[in-house]
Amino acid sequence: MIDPAREVREKLLASGLDVSVSWVSETGSTNDDAKRAASNGASAPAVFVADSQTRGRGRAGNAWLSAKGEGLLFSLVLRPKLRPDATAPVTLAVGSVIAKLLDDLAPGRCRVKWPNDVELDEKKVAGILVEAQTRGDRVEALIVGVGINVAGKELPPEVAATATSLALAGVASADRVMLLADAVLGLVHAVSLVGDGT
Repeated sequence: MIDPAREVREKLLASGLDVSVSWVSETGSTNDDAKRAASNGASAPAVFVADSQTRGRGRAGNAWLSAKGEGLLFSLVLRPKLRPDATAPVTLAVGSVIAKLLDDLAPGRCRVKWPNDVELDEKKVAGILVEAQTRGDRVEALIVGVGINVAGKELPPEVAATATSLALAGVASADRVMLLADAVLGLVHAVSLVGDGT
């Protein structure tokens, strides 16, 4: 039986990045899992992935809906050298990484919709939620949460008019393990650049 967490970790190690990977069938929220781990001293980078979430959320507390196994739902713990007032550029950097990753699969069709969404054919295909754990004048941990609609062929009625998935858009070759490995590599690099710039 294939262990996706091990597969992702091996791909990242082969690229020179040592990342702790936790992949579960179901959780409340990967961001909550990541925040809890960060508060308990987890080293970074660490990534928390779930096939489904019962309390997934997006910007302004909106629910993130995803059927089991149809999305790529993950949160990344990072510990960049950032001041609390310098975290705003991180969301844009994250969006740019995810948009580029998806645009490689659907060339010319993806864009960042500021501040927290990535669109494919002008419909939401991915959402981003960045949260910071701070102490005084420094960021102790940054939690980068990403949800990508990958394989869903039928979206809930309340979002069907404004959202899509890679599968619905005709991208049949999207593999969640490869997507995750590529996303983590890109995000770690992009956030490190934001940190270096402060």
